[in-house]
Amino acid sequence: MSFTARYLTQNDYPAYDAFLVPHTAEAYFLRSNAARAGLDWRGEDFQAQYIGVFQNEVLFAVMGYSWMNTVIACAPNPAHLLHAIPLLRNLIIKNNGRLKGVATMKPEADFIISALKIPYHAFCKDEDEGFYLANFDALIVPVMPPHVRVRLAVPADRETLISWRIVFNIEQLGATAGLNLEAEVTREIDRRTAGRELYVLENKGTGELLSFHGMMGSIPTHQHIGPVFTAPDHRGKGYARFLLAECFQIAKATNLPKLQTIGLFTANPSAVKTYESIGFRRVNEFRLALCHDDFCYS
Repeated sequence: MSFTARYLTQNDYPAYDAFLVPHTAEAYFLRSNAARAGLDWRGEDFQAQYIGVFQNEVLFAVMGYSWMNTVIACAPNPAHLLHAIPLLRNLIIKNNGRLKGVATMKPEADFIISALKIPYHAFCKDEDEGFYLANFDALIVPVMPPHVRVRLAVPADRETLISWRIVFNIEQLGATAGLNLEAEVTREIDRRTAGRELYVLENKGTGELLSFHGMMGSIPTHQHIGPVFTAPDHRGKGYARFLLAECFQIAKATNLPKLQTIGLFTANPSAVKTYESIGFRRVNEFRLALCHDDFCYS
């Protein structure tokens, strides 16, 4: 029986989600975004145009071209994605060649980038990162220093968090400084603050913010971290470790017994030491290949 590929609709959601359940940690964004916004495309945040690869009506691979113009995929055998590439190419071209990049597990990303024939010079950032996973039952919780506390971000933190997120996007994601980046970051910080997804570590005495991170949890059994940022003047003091560990305790207490694992991506050696010290272990590789803002796929 040959393989076929087609665009997915909300009617395909049960089969789509069932296919992804065994790969929840690695395919978190495919599951989370679809659970939040559905499979039908309306051009809204968290949506994607989804493609499925089938054999005899059984799913073997899925791919999404997201509202951010990035490509994500899940295919235990990446070669199955070959059947979806023509449909993906058509989506990108219909969207005036807008392609921000490919951000997914490395085997799938390598295959997609090669199949689309994206030239090397198209990327402003192309990096292999480790995918790290922690089981909540195995978390190692450090003793919190007495002068700091963890809390949810509030609107009063907005100016600081926007400035930090801009620096993070430039340092870690190869973003270009400017009004477009500021508008994008402002929208994200406002949305995630309202959604109670951002946590800050602050000095109890002075109220100074020291570090912040985001936590995404649309899937009951799994959460995902991003971004993690410590103010430059306070790096090297272990603040990110204290913030993350305390937030994990909060998440565990709030979501038990459903919550099982939490994942993150990083290529930063110092960050790896921080994560491993509280129970994360590297389980896979992720490829983050982001295109220059002016790149046009054709």
